[in-house]
Amino acid sequence: MLAFLIKFSENDKRILLFVLFLVVILLVFLGVIYDGIRYLIRRQGLEVNRMMAKAYESGSIVNKKHFKQIARQKSYVYFYRKYRFTFLFGLIAFILYGTVSLFYKHWLNIFDYEVEGIGTLLYIFDLKNAPRANFFGLELINEFPEPISRPHFSALAIPSYILAPLFGYVFVSALIHSIGLFSRTVAINQLAKTVFSHTFEPGSLFDFEAHGAEVVKEGINKPTKGTKPE
Repeated sequence: MLAFLIKFSENDKRILLFVLFLVVILLVFLGVIYDGIRYLIRRQGLEVNRMMAKAYESGSIVNKKHFKQIARQKSYVYFYRKYRFTFLFGLIAFILYGTVSLFYKHWLNIFDYEVEGIGTLLYIFDLKNAPRANFFGLELINEFPEPISRPHFSALAIPSYILAPLFGYVFVSALIHSIGLFSRTVAINQLAKTVFSHTFEPGSLFDFEAHGAEVVKEGINKPTKGTKPE
């Protein structure tokens, strides 16, 4: 392996290091996203536990199909109750965007980096004209590109300073609620199998991966001993 690397030119080594750096950054980023999704799934599993514990213990749920039906109804109601605030903020954001665009007499470019966008507060790099070199037949960037814009304040960009975070909140909130709805659907299917399985044992109700110690301590998910679903 070392002999193979020695054959590389200085330019090839620089490209290889740059590519490895990008790969490491990408892996870290994907790892953070993966951990975030797992955490959200566990939280939503607990939410299903909370929503369905009383309904199950009341004895009103007769079979797996009925369990899923009730759980999905509660999940959708929970989704709409949470999502209404996201919708409201999104509506406000679009109204403000349209109003500001009327004053500017053109659609405001929120991402502009020269005068009127949030990009005026960021470093913008010239990726198009970045130094490149041939690496095994591929034209790859071998050096960090020069910035074409540095952070600076622009009075015309003030609306973008407000709208960009607002739109960002709406997007992230909508994404989280959508993933939450999907996570609860997964949890509902898992719980239905657990609760109405043939190997059911008293005390194993709502034994899902998201089951937390604090839930057990509070007794939310503890069924009455000796009760067994039909």
